[in-house]
Amino acid sequence: MSKKDNFNQAFYEMFGVGKDNAGENAPAEKAAPVSEFVAEKKSKNVSAAPAQRAAKTYLASGTVVEGTITAKGDIEIAGELKGNLVTDGTATVRSDIKGNVTAAGLFVMDCVLEGDVVVSGQVQISEKSRVVGNIRAGEISCAGTVVGDLDVSGNVTLEEKSRIEGNIVTKTMTMVCGAKICGNLQMKND
Repeated sequence: MSKKDNFNQAFYEMFGVGKDNAGENAPAEKAAPVSEFVAEKKSKNVSAAPAQRAAKTYLASGTVVEGTITAKGDIEIAGELKGNLVTDGTATVRSDIKGNVTAAGLFVMDCVLEGDVVVSGQVQISEKSRVVGNIRAGEISCAGTVVGDLDVSGNVTLEEKSRIEGNIVTKTMTMVCGAKICGNLQMKND
């Protein structure tokens, strides 16, 4: 399948328009006229518009993106990314990434992430996951493998099968019997 076919399939899966893998055109849903929308809002006596929440971005399985992805809100990546990921929301990664990740939160689920990670909130790494790069985060919960240094302002939790091959700097730490650290551990005093 060519890159163009991958793009067309991803566009079809995300937005329901374009061509699917069978090459059939998919019609876009017809939007309601603006006048109907305005009339409906007036009839409900709405005094103020609700706060807008950023939509979740999804990169479908089988899709390959080369370059930086910048997203507002949460993003889930099931396709392959060869580039950096930047979001102000939570990133859920379900397939391999070769690039740096900057986010408010990060879930690494059964995949390999090769790159540095900067997360203001929590990083969770599943048992079958591997992160090759340095991680700076608010908190880390690791059941998999990290090859790199951890700099954590809060707590580090290491599950039974976790393995850290690097130095750890943290405020507090929870370590289950069986977890392994191949590096130095420094506890912050603040």
